[in-house]
Amino acid sequence: MVNRRGTSLDAFVAGLAGDPLLEDFVAPFPDLLAQAGGNLEASFAQVARLMGRGRRAAFIRFTIGPAPGQAPPEAGPGAVRRFHLGVTTQTCTVIADDVGRADLEILTTPEVWAAIAAGRVSPLAAFGAGQLRVRGDIGLARQLARRLRSHGAQDGS
Repeated sequence: MVNRRGTSLDAFVAGLAGDPLLEDFVAPFPDLLAQAGGNLEASFAQVARLMGRGRRAAFIRFTIGPAPGQAPPEAGPGAVRRFHLGVTTQTCTVIADDVGRADLEILTTPEVWAAIAAGRVSPLAAFGAGQLRVRGDIGLARQLARRLRSHGAQDGS
């Protein structure tokens, strides 16, 4: 479960709703896990479907593993897992493996990802709580967040 620092973080995040650089990350996503049955791998297939094609080719890596400072086991539920979205101008596919360099990397734990993908926690709140890290192309991150919110809302998720 995501450890929230109370309403002060929530109020701060809500106050950023009009910020043009951060507004895409303020609101929680629609429930992306509903159609994935709560399954981690299926959630990334859903993300790829909702992302659709991109303006340019790009790789987005999701690194899902233990919290910072915790040693990952070599296998099992706490092991580090990587999912790549291969975005092209035609489609978006997911690869459950490390395929090399990514234009954008999103790092978090399975519990935090589940909370974000289920719409219980906004990406910005998780980032502000130190539970999510982002490296790389922030424009690509904004595009991903917009697509997930808009397509998820259209799907009724």
